[in-house]
Amino acid sequence: MLKRRSTLALMAATLALAGGYGGYWFWGAARMDETVVQWIDNWRARGYTVLYAGKSVTGFPGPVQVRLRNPVIADPGDSWSWSADELVLEAAPWTPTRYRLIAGGRHRAPLPVAGRKVALVATAAKAEGSANFDLQGNLREAAIVLEAVAGAAPALGATASAGRMNAVLTQSAVPARIHDDEQAALELLFQDLVLPETLSNPLGRELDHISVRAKLLGPLKRTDLRSALEGWRDSGGTLDLPWLQIDWGPLRLRGEGTAALDGVLRPVAAVQTRIAGFTETLDALASQGVIAQDAARLAGLALRLLARRPQNGGPPELAVPISIQEGDFYLGPVKLGRVPPVLPPGETVGRAPPPARVESRPLPQDGG
Repeated sequence: MLKRRSTLALMAATLALAGGYGGYWFWGAARMDETVVQWIDNWRARGYTVLYAGKSVTGFPGPVQVRLRNPVIADPGDSWSWSADELVLEAAPWTPTRYRLIAGGRHRAPLPVAGRKVALVATAAKAEGSANFDLQGNLREAAIVLEAVAGAAPALGATASAGRMNAVLTQSAVPARIHDDEQAALELLFQDLVLPETLSNPLGRELDHISVRAKLLGPLKRTDLRSALEGWRDSGGTLDLPWLQIDWGPLRLRGEGTAALDGVLRPVAAVQTRIAGFTETLDALASQGVIAQDAARLAGLALRLLARRPQNGGPPELAVPISIQEGDFYLGPVKLGRVPPVLPPGETVGRAPPPARVESRPLPQDGG
């Protein structure tokens, strides 16, 4: 009899807990649905286009999932847009300020490329992100992970792919007010990147590794992309680059520096680098007829005399400045090509401040 009573009491307690959790879950699901609707309304109030074909709330008894079918987002100035087959926003009831994002199917994003808008289409085996908010609803950190990405620009007849792409954005708790206040920090990683055929060059289309760490200094307003970039530039904003790594064919580049935007939103940069694999790079240039074979051999001999072997070992490295000025890209004193504006040309804008000088401090070691 006592055993039966104990069993009944346990069952009653379990049912009560389950009922309490169920009630809490559905309450949390309703709050999350309201939060997503409020976000969408806020974005629309700021001029953004936010559309979707349907919305549902699922996931019980696990994390709450708000599913948006055929979502579309475009900025007020029509500088960029993004759409996908589905976007899922997921949060556990016990961590309501931490969201997970899953974007499935095909992605479409008309973006500015070489001064004009080009429609890009991409798929990924994995396309996930996360977003952490404070108790006031302000975004503190966002991250995106893409794996096995395949993209194409049909209008250009170009294709590209990447094994992995990571991006992490961290926003300061206090927004920047003057040009040297930190607004946000950004980390980017690209692995096994294959460039479009139109960008093929003597080093090949395949880049093993690109990683960047950057700090955005200066106020960046919440408005359309063009207005935000112009306001940031006019306030004296700069992009501090404490870490840059590129492994492209035989070339191994490490560097740090600063960047800004000029009057037509072209990058302006000054970066101090150290380069390994320069003789092999010269051989690749010579094999494609970019420079003469004799010139490549003589340059290789001269550069080897100037190069220094790192204290921790490894191949000799050569210190070379990289700069971008008035749309021209330079490696040391040698002009290598042109750099287009980050957005297609618009109305005439003000004059850009010069980029900050690169400080004379030791370059970061491998691995950051």
